[in-house]
Amino acid sequence: MNLIGVLTQKFTQKFTHRILHQIIVAMLLVALLPLGLVWYQDHANKHQLYQNHLINLNSTLRYNVDLIVSHVEQQQALIENIAATPLVGNYFDPLFQYNPNYQQRLANYGQSLIRSGQIFDWFIISLQGDILYSAQAENDLHSNLIHGPYAQTALAQVFKLSRDLLSTELSGLRYYAPSNKYASF
Repeated sequence: MNLIGVLTQKFTQKFTHRILHQIIVAMLLVALLPLGLVWYQDHANKHQLYQNHLINLNSTLRYNVDLIVSHVEQQQALIENIAATPLVGNYFDPLFQYNPNYQQRLANYGQSLIRSGQIFDWFIISLQGDILYSAQAENDLHSNLIHGPYAQTALAQVFKLSRDLLSTELSGLRYYAPSNKYASF
């Protein structure tokens, strides 16, 4: 073989070798491209799924908060209606007239409210903070909400606000030791 033939053969081998490498790299890139696209799509789907989950949780939270607020407003309206009911005055009139049956009438009225399932207990509290009557007659009966052992309770806080502001107040749900359960007042 002559020199041109040898050079042509070497050039052809190098060129063929080089093209072969380029073809292999191109084929690898083409083979890996779907994997990259699948990974990208999976990542985008996970992000979208996460965002949708957050939106759903936020929506559920707002719905539950609205339900709780609605329930609290209904309970406050119920308490205000009970306080404004003429029957309440009818039960308390004998108390102010020094009728000896007032304890029984108070007990009957309290039990009717409790039987309705809307309340657990009800109180008569003097302006000085003394609990004069409790339908459940728990440990808080005859204690003082200003200076007594329950002065830091939700009941005491609501009493003080109601007394000072002359309005109906409602506490959040908190543990109340005399009842040994959570309650709102």
